[in-house]
Amino acid sequence: MEDILETYHYDVNLISEGTRIEGTLTFDRLTRINGEVEGSIHTLQNVTCIVGEKGYVKANIHADKLIVDGFVIGNITAKTMCQINETATVIGEINSPSIQIKTGAKFEGKAVTKDVQL
Repeated sequence: MEDILETYHYDVNLISEGTRIEGTLTFDRLTRINGEVEGSIHTLQNVTCIVGEKGYVKANIHADKLIVDGFVIGNITAKTMCQINETATVIGEINSPSIQIKTGAKFEGKAVTKDVQL
């Protein structure tokens, strides 16, 4: 994950711990969520969204690539890949052609591997 952040240098959207946002969010560049988001999240083509360990998301997520280290309640549509790391909890449905759920992650829901459109 650090490699992704280093690649983008400072061209990253950051929702910091202690920040709470409600509504529809649309991102056109790498985004890291360490705070709280409730509503819906959309990224443009070829854009990665990272839910950090301190991140709490109660939203449907539509992203090209999604990496979850924190907490997500909602349905996920990831066009390229969805990675649920060992510190993550995800409750909802995941649709993506590539789904990785690491040992130790908590997942409650349905995972469907299929091609999707954003």
